[in-house]
Amino acid sequence: MRFSLHVFRLILVLLILIPGWSHADEKYKEVSRELLPLIDRRDILILGETHGRGESTRLLAELADEATQGGGCLTIALEIGSEQQSVIDRVMSGTAEVAEIVVVPVIDHVGYREMLAALSRFMLAGRCLTVIAIDGEPEIIERDAWMAEKLAPFLGEGRLVALIGALHAAKDIRGDNGREKAFLAEKLMAKGYAVCSVQQMWDEGEVGVSPLTLDDVAEILDPVAARLPEKAREFGDYAVRWMK
Repeated sequence: MRFSLHVFRLILVLLILIPGWSHADEKYKEVSRELLPLIDRRDILILGETHGRGESTRLLAELADEATQGGGCLTIALEIGSEQQSVIDRVMSGTAEVAEIVVVPVIDHVGYREMLAALSRFMLAGRCLTVIAIDGEPEIIERDAWMAEKLAPFLGEGRLVALIGALHAAKDIRGDNGREKAFLAEKLMAKGYAVCSVQQMWDEGEVGVSPLTLDDVAEILDPVAARLPEKAREFGDYAVRWMK
């Protein structure tokens, strides 16, 4: 009987600690370990994503796991309406279901929900993790200014990662008409914060983290009317490279 109880407790702990994808592929661990030093050297790491891609959410869950092992702490900012913060808090404390969080359809997908569930399990297991919703309604407020305001209390207070759409991670972007729109990364830099801008790219090379290139920037800007900068570093710092 004692042995059975011991086994049951062990299984319960494993269910709490292991994300919904079961064992994370080694590539996610390797990439998260490459990103951790970048997080430690800046006030915030902004991870730009292509909405709907499962690699982004699996990476963020793995990054949360790596960053909070051994007593480490991490704050994660998500592109979810800030009016959902109370719901997120309940989910992370185990008193509400992930399905109760409202996520806009363009961002929402199965992998996003699995990421939220994994973050909740980490917090229930006692990890030093904070999850904040930073988005605003575009009809009411300029979204990037709102995001910057929501991030303000956490900047300079420890490890901070934001998972948001790729353009919001742009350090500098200018339209074909010469007009400049400052996205989140640029707004934070204007306030004096050290920002690490990381994009995610899909190609035929090896998985890993490397400097952003002009070809990467051209691909990101392809759907929008924006000028290509002279140097990739004007737009962002690094790229996480995934296999197509």
